[in-house]
Amino acid sequence: MHIRQETRPEFSRMHPTGIIQRLLRGITFGSYLQAGVLEQSLSRQTANRGYDIADFKPYAPGDDTRYLDWRALARLDQPVVRVFESTKDNSQWILIDASKSMDFGSPTKFSAACWAVMDIAAQCWKQGNRLNVQVMSDKQKSPVLSRYPINQITGLIGLIKALAAIRPTGTINIERFISIYAAREQSSTPITIISDFLPHAPALPTGCNRRLNWIRVLSTAERNPSQLLRSELKDMETEKNFFPACDAAAVAAYQSALQNHERAIARLAFATGGFAMDVRV
Repeated sequence: MHIRQETRPEFSRMHPTGIIQRLLRGITFGSYLQAGVLEQSLSRQTANRGYDIADFKPYAPGDDTRYLDWRALARLDQPVVRVFESTKDNSQWILIDASKSMDFGSPTKFSAACWAVMDIAAQCWKQGNRLNVQVMSDKQKSPVLSRYPINQITGLIGLIKALAAIRPTGTINIERFISIYAAREQSSTPITIISDFLPHAPALPTGCNRRLNWIRVLSTAERNPSQLLRSELKDMETEKNFFPACDAAAVAAYQSALQNHERAIARLAFATGGFAMDVRV
């Protein structure tokens, strides 16, 4: 499971211009590319694209000579090249957790999730692919950005503003969202789920043959037993204490459960040919 230590500022407090500057400098998605996961995810989509001939045009210096139409050359006595269009959908789907538990930490887990969305958006913008983002929350019913090509800076700015306006609240059923989107979209379109996946890892939808990518976002306090010993850890959605402060045995059991949780997320990714990443705020 790839691990990334998140060190970026609170997403909603930054001006879109500052975020765009980071994207253009490659700061925000550099470590993802070093891990190889996003580059691998996008290259899998585009490696075997299908194309149809859309039109013909006169040859111009710099055109690929492999696309010269020799029959047209013999008939018209002038070089003509074929123009192609893709026959496959190269869009990306993202499901982002906006439940109350994602409002934990400073910066919050939801801030880190927004940065992860923008990392992928930057890749889509770079390749001119479509990006579709669905907010997972019982308070957020409609997509933030749906069926929209990220081929201009304005597309990135629109997504930044939409994400910055969201305030995590309520609860979610991740399995329900995954089942809905795994069934409604073409099987070639990968889905990336960004969440803390607490309290337990979701299950795969029955008969799912789509690639699912999993980005788990956890705060330092949720990962570090030494910090947990200094205070109580509560489930923000149920207000239930995981264990009382200074209970070393409970902390050890919690840490073991967290490691099992990580392995479960990795198995989900492996089962569909996707990737798993752990973002630690």
